Amino acid sequence: MIRIATLAFALFACVSCGGPSKGSVTSPFSPEDEALFDGSVEFVEDPAKLSGRWRDDWEREIGARAARADVVFVGVLKTARQGGDSKGRAFVDLGFEVEKTLKGKIDASVDLRSRADHPGHRTLGRAGDRVLGGRFVAFVKWIEEDGVVRGRFHLAHASDFVLSAVEFQLSKP
Repeated sequence: MIRIATLAFALFACVSCGGPSKGSVTSPFSPEDEALFDGSVEFVEDPAKLSGRWRDDWEREIGARAARADVVFVGVLKTARQGGDSKGRAFVDLGFEVEKTLKGKIDASVDLRSRADHPGHRTLGRAGDRVLGGRFVAFVKWIEEDGVVRGRFHLAHASDFVLSAVEFQLSKP
């Protein structure tokens, strides 16, 4: 009886935590990863309208994100909350409802955090209400921070063009 009660409590505690699906760190987080999974958002609807170096950079970065990400999903941003952690670092917590997983495994709802020390945090903060309710492609790489496995990420507006480009990159061997 004690085993059943212990198992029931463990299952309840796990289900109640409501946290994101935790992946495992698959490779070291490199300086290149720091730039690729920057905790930022981009609103490029049609990268074909970018010219010259901007277009080349976008294609290179989307390919690198697709290749280096542990998880890529399409989801709707349902919640956004700003706050500060116990060390006084500002953050933005984002809660996604996953529509489609393109790479890796992830729960049906996912929470991601952008901290003030992440390179793209200011861009995400400036986006404000433009992100809430938006549909994005999320590129997530698992990293251990402060003894906890968390998802470092980059968000791209999930236009048809962007989705097509991401799916093409993911189809490469």
